[in-house]
Amino acid sequence: MKRAYLLMHAAIVLWGLTGIFGKLIQLPEGLIVWFRMFISAAGLLPILLYNKSKIPTPKDLLHITGVGAMVALHWVLFYASIKASNVSIALSCFSTVALFTAVLDPLMNRRSPKAPELLLSVCVIAGLYCIFMVRQSYITGMLLALASAMMGAIFTILNKRLTSRFEAAVITFYELTTGFVVLSFFLPLYFSLTHT
Repeated sequence: MKRAYLLMHAAIVLWGLTGIFGKLIQLPEGLIVWFRMFISAAGLLPILLYNKSKIPTPKDLLHITGVGAMVALHWVLFYASIKASNVSIALSCFSTVALFTAVLDPLMNRRSPKAPELLLSVCVIAGLYCIFMVRQSYITGMLLALASAMMGAIFTILNKRLTSRFEAAVITFYELTTGFVVLSFFLPLYFSLTHT
């Protein structure tokens, strides 16, 4: 139990540092995500080769590619939100992942929503309203963070269907790799639209 708490707190610290580094790094958000996905996938490759992990079928790989593209879009929107506002606004609005998950998970998995999840959603909306009333100048960053949170909720829900059949490292590697490839393909268009 103590180890789980330590790992959870370490993850929270790393998550917070991600936002800070995103603000400090003077690269466009698209390039930050491009490098991040490449480095992360390269770091996972030796682990997969050493463990001789199961390789997904072409059908599964198509599913993973779609999720990988969502991961890439999720991170681009997240860093764009930080660039457009600040770390605290982006992370506060990003907490709406719980709201989007509570709403979208029942719809995507055809189940009834749970009362505690809906109550949590109402609390999140109230918190967002308070942030908006105080920081209306950061509306662009808030909207980008909300879009990032929605993408984050969708790929988390879709990942549930893969985790029962593949190791987490396998799924993560293929999602990062395919996300990197998709982002590489669209990056020139992205720069032509956002940095002209």
